[in-house]
Amino acid sequence: MTDQPETAAHRRLSRRRPARPRVRPISYRQACAYISAHHQQLERPQGHRFSLGLTNHAGHLIGVAMVGRPDARHHDDGLTAEVTRLATDGPHNAHSVLLAAAWRVARRMGYRRMITYTRKVLGFAISEVLVARNRSDVGVR
Repeated sequence: MTDQPETAAHRRLSRRRPARPRVRPISYRQACAYISAHHQQLERPQGHRFSLGLTNHAGHLIGVAMVGRPDARHHDDGLTAEVTRLATDGPHNAHSVLLAAAWRVARRMGYRRMITYTRKVLGFAISEVLVARNRSDVGVR
């Protein structure tokens, strides 16, 4: 051990939080590969408008959101986007981060509304995230 006093820079580095997950755009192929590995209940969607990936501090993909046109014809008005797939490998708040990022991107693309349908899997449903964020469900499957 040295007798040198700690510098202010050293104290800042030692208190630094771990890096937060980052949202980035990903290709349809990358999103489908992740979903087939982590979302066994549904097959990959036919297409998408855009896909977002959530990466950890090392750059590994830990979650995916795919956004496309609504399946229901009465919602397909050109101003509504649908989160067709949302899959993560379990990090805290990953679903919320991906849903919020997908809504920000969709808004900038000109969409006025975003919908999603959920299934309750392993005691968890995206509807619980939506309720926590004061959003309303269009439907729960």
